Amino acid sequence: MNVRKIVLLVPIIFITGCASRYTLMQHPETEHQSFCKHDGMGMIGSTIALVRHSNCVDGLADQGYVVVAGEQN
Repeated sequence: MNVRKIVLLVPIIFITGCASRYTLMQHPETEHQSFCKHDGMGMIGSTIALVRHSNCVDGLADQGYVVVAGEQN
């Protein structure tokens, strides 16, 4: 019976959970605004969303953008 419970719980672990991150960034010289928003569901989707959001924010920061509102890495 315990093996059956484990077999049923493993898929549930992989499909549960979610991530939703957003960050509004603005370039101080041009005042151009850009919005990083990524959502994901499940273990894999959440991880992908968090990595994409981090890459988006880091890429804009490299171009001189600063966080105006939302979440920072």
